[in-house]
Amino acid sequence: MQESQPNTPTDLKKYIGQVKKITGKLFPLVFVVAVLPALVVLTASFKSLSLSSSAKGGSQLRLFFEPKIVTTKVNEPVKLRLTAAYDTGDKLASGFSAVLTGDSSLKIFPQRVEHKLPFRGRVFGETIEVIPQRSGTFTLEIPVDQVVSGTADMQVVTIPATIIVPTGF
Repeated sequence: MQESQPNTPTDLKKYIGQVKKITGKLFPLVFVVAVLPALVVLTASFKSLSLSSSAKGGSQLRLFFEPKIVTTKVNEPVKLRLTAAYDTGDKLASGFSAVLTGDSSLKIFPQRVEHKLPFRGRVFGETIEVIPQRSGTFTLEIPVDQVVSGTADMQVVTIPATIIVPTGF
């Protein structure tokens, strides 16, 4: 009869190394087999899955003046720049026209503005000249119902400018 030799540390190290080698090769396969069905179940349970970060809805044209607030003197012309912003993905706005309105004490040149070229992003339109005829605080506006655009389903947002004419100037 042969006597069995006790396990030596080197034999134990070899055994552990072989186990690590086998499990290292099988672990990715076991992981995929365990996780894949869970992913399929989660994905199938959604009726529609969208990873889009953009807000859904119609397009929006924003018209505003720069600067937003101006202080001046009576009969002193002030120049404001009309800016249009249209930031809706890959679509282009087909241009627009608008009528400017303000207090009867404001002379506005021009009163009608147009941007005929298609655009996307921010467009710096015409320079508007405003001449206040008396002291006070006045608003230069673009009424939404006075904006015409060829782009369908476009929401128009306008932001007015404020002209301040202090008394005594």
